[in-house]
Amino acid sequence: MKVAIYNKYVMSKVSTNFRISEFACKCSFTDCTFTLLDERLVAGLQLYRDWIGEPVYITSGYRCQGHNSDVGGMDHSRHLRGIAADLEFSKRADLSIDEQKSKLKQIFDVVITYEDEGFFHVHNLE
Repeated sequence: MKVAIYNKYVMSKVSTNFRISEFACKCSFTDCTFTLLDERLVAGLQLYRDWIGEPVYITSGYRCQGHNSDVGGMDHSRHLRGIAADLEFSKRADLSIDEQKSKLKQIFDVVITYEDEGFFHVHNLE
């Protein structure tokens, strides 16, 4: 695992299809100015994006402590360390949620489905 620190507002790419800003904390706290991001997480999401052939929307990547508390995140959430992401289900009609989850399980150690909310949580074990 290699976690890098980036300026929260940088638009630079970290892979073919992902930008740092997509993983940035979604809070509005003025002291939240950086993003932690695991290279292995990005590489896995790029593999998944290549497989589905359409954009992957990150609903939550890195979270600062304040934002994590605001959204009810766990005290030891992997989001706090930039090693987890939540992503929307693909909208492709020919891909079921189970097929998407199966593919994600080939890439990530942990895949949790939040079917009612429409997203997956993914991370790797350390």
